[in-house]
Amino acid sequence: MPIVFYIIVLSIALIDYITNKSIISPVFIFCAVWTFICTLAFLSLFNLKDYSIYAVILILCGVVSFALGGFLARLIKSNNSNKLNYCDNRDDIQTSNNLPELNMTFLNAVLALVCIGSFASLYYSLNAFLDGYTYMVVRGSLLNYNDAQIIDNRIISYFIMYFVGPAQVVLLPLAILFTFNKTRKRFSLIVYLCVVSGIISSGGRITLLYSIAQMIAVAFYFKVNISKKAKRNIVIASIALLIAIIILTNLRTRSGLWFSIYSYFSAPVVMLSEYMRVADSMKIQTFGGATLYPFMYIANAVTDVLGMNIKYLNNLVYYVGLPQRQWIELFPGRAYNAFCSMFYFFYLDFRYVGVIVVSFIYGGVTSYVYKKSFKERSQKYLLWYLLLLQTIVASFTIWQLGNTKFFVSILILLVSGIKMKKEKPVSDPSRQKNAKKLH
Repeated sequence: MPIVFYIIVLSIALIDYITNKSIISPVFIFCAVWTFICTLAFLSLFNLKDYSIYAVILILCGVVSFALGGFLARLIKSNNSNKLNYCDNRDDIQTSNNLPELNMTFLNAVLALVCIGSFASLYYSLNAFLDGYTYMVVRGSLLNYNDAQIIDNRIISYFIMYFVGPAQVVLLPLAILFTFNKTRKRFSLIVYLCVVSGIISSGGRITLLYSIAQMIAVAFYFKVNISKKAKRNIVIASIALLIAIIILTNLRTRSGLWFSIYSYFSAPVVMLSEYMRVADSMKIQTFGGATLYPFMYIANAVTDVLGMNIKYLNNLVYYVGLPQRQWIELFPGRAYNAFCSMFYFFYLDFRYVGVIVVSFIYGGVTSYVYKKSFKERSQKYLLWYLLLLQTIVASFTIWQLGNTKFFVSILILLVSGIKMKKEKPVSDPSRQKNAKKLH
């Protein structure tokens, strides 16, 4: 099966690269992520728990469907279909850009609340460290994985979990885009400080991976406008983020670095296999509810308040949340949770048909947004692509678009009131500054 997997997935990645000439297209990244994840699982190191071959087949179906959706999206004609993937000079890149006009009053208010929540979280975590708690205990408390009460105020805890975290998901790509546009430097600096504060307080590493991916994507967007100095700074920043990941890994676990990385990325295949078995044995099918989980979660909360006991909603909430609550021994003496992959959600809904259909739609949407961003030079769509890029990178964890926290992120970006604003010609004195080469 590994040979078949590699032949198909690597062929898709090669075709995408040849036709798209980019390593940051959704199809190429998706293939790269799942090739990496499955390769580690295929190695079966450290006595990794056995997994069903059907989990690999399911993943393969999802990757192929995602790619087909992406290829189809490229065939959709647009008003600017004659534009090249990258403009040839700075004048072209300036006149072709559609800059997003944001509701900065709203975003400044969001940032102010994020500052309060971020530093409150840091305060509670530092107090916990001083009391002798480890990073594992602190992080487990913040995610409600254990009984430790790092934050004793439930309102503050919910505020940090369901607003501050989702808001940072939106603010980070905005800050990166502002940095490359050389605008709103103070806003961007505060966002970076809040993100660093959140990472220190929780020990979360995945945010660093998102940062690297989004920074590289924006760098590709401004490819012709980046000087050697800027490229050097990007490389330095990426190396610094990778070093931070290594440090956080060593602080969070007593295991070796290689084992920690291996277990982190090999787990999804085994987890998916386990929860496919659970869904089959319990004969649970959610008919679209898992894919659209945020709406179902709200419906379940409302019906609970009204005293209505709807079995479908209760089962949906239970089985979608099961991977978060249940710990499975993947290695001798070591149990893990969560990382069931996005395919688990689609499988809950319609089994293989769900994986094929939803992955196809997902691939089509992400590739369409990528096309609008990079071929039509729209920074409005670039913001959405950066958000979708996170879902692609994190596809081995859970279905991000079916996560209530990520749903809050989407709402924040929508409420920010993005409008299209035509860029004035470079000859306009008010725009001369934006035409300068980025350093």
